[in-house]
Amino acid sequence: MVMFFFVIRILIAFIYGVLESEDVPPSISPSGNYEYRLQEGDTWVRVGLYDTAGNLLFFDDEKYYKRFDLIVEWQEDDDVLGICSGDVGLFCIIHEDGKWQKLPHGSEQIVGKPPRRIAKELSSLGLI
Repeated sequence: MVMFFFVIRILIAFIYGVLESEDVPPSISPSGNYEYRLQEGDTWVRVGLYDTAGNLLFFDDEKYYKRFDLIVEWQEDDDVLGICSGDVGLFCIIHEDGKWQKLPHGSEQIVGKPPRRIAKELSSLGLI
């Protein structure tokens, strides 16, 4: 009986992963010059930003806990990385004055529309 539930859980995880992956945007930036990578712990996720050579450019020290929804997505028309976390809030990582920095969404330095999945989430909450 235990084996049956174990197999069912694996099938559900596989099906959910396949369906979920169809809507997950690529980790490569629109310009192709940057990539975000997720570092996962047991209960949390952190975000790192790398160049094409694999050099770390920015590492977000924030721990985004897995028990809350997390969306990480590039803005469609610019190398601006959006982070929408159910526990911490909404942020963008931008390149300004020669360095990468994390800013709360709504900062005047952030222009353009939010990434597609983040905009959908904000719309469903009535925030845009």
